[in-house]
Amino acid sequence: LTRMIASAVPEASRGAVPPGGFRLILPDPNLASKRSTEALLVNKPGVLPSKDALNDAIRAHLSFFQTPVGVLVFSFSVALNRGLEQIRADMDDTQTALVQRFGHCSQELVNLMLTGRAVSNVFDGDKILGEVPATRRVV
Repeated sequence: LTRMIASAVPEASRGAVPPGGFRLILPDPNLASKRSTEALLVNKPGVLPSKDALNDAIRAHLSFFQTPVGVLVFSFSVALNRGLEQIRADMDDTQTALVQRFGHCSQELVNLMLTGRAVSNVFDGDKILGEVPATRRVV
């Protein structure tokens, strides 16, 4: 989980801490037992100064992040660390919602969680189609 958040932050891939630290939405102790969306509506993200502090906070609240609301809160935390403008810049179609019909994840959200980038395709970077140089196309 720590790697998922860190991979969304370009500075962290170089071993640096992002300006202002890592952001992680933590449960309100008074609402966490309800396991409802109230738990995330009340809280602002905590700012953690290092990857070790981020890891410690995730470990301390691991049972919360294993609940349905915790998964949603964790997804928000990854998005906050990537930044909404950067997420839109990653996507081919900026009108695509990260959560699709019936609550299914978009490919962009899956890629954000797996690679730290909300790219629209499952391959990383340019994809070259065609074997003969004259017919090759980059997509």
